[in-house]
Amino acid sequence: MTLHLRVLLILAVTQTAGWGMINVLAVLAPEISATLRVSLPAVFAGTGVMYVCMGLAAPLAGRAFQRFGAKRAATAGACLIGIGLAAVAAASSWPLYLAAWR
Repeated sequence: MTLHLRVLLILAVTQTAGWGMINVLAVLAPEISATLRVSLPAVFAGTGVMYVCMGLAAPLAGRAFQRFGAKRAATAGACLIGIGLAAVAAASSWPLYLAAWR
């Protein structure tokens, strides 16, 4: 298998898994809503916070990719996503839940 094909397959799997983790909220939202005692729209506000923060952080991420290279920047990003998802899972209140999405 060529290097380019291997890189493509790795990126395809990791991107699919990463976006799947975020989009699984549609399945988990009713349980999160009941646990945090908030409405379903309030649960989905978390992803809204995430997308706003992603947009605001994009220039910083771009500079990190230029300065450190794609491998290091993407690895750091994946680690931060893991920490963020753990914080979302551990959130015991709606404010903590929203803060974890950022």
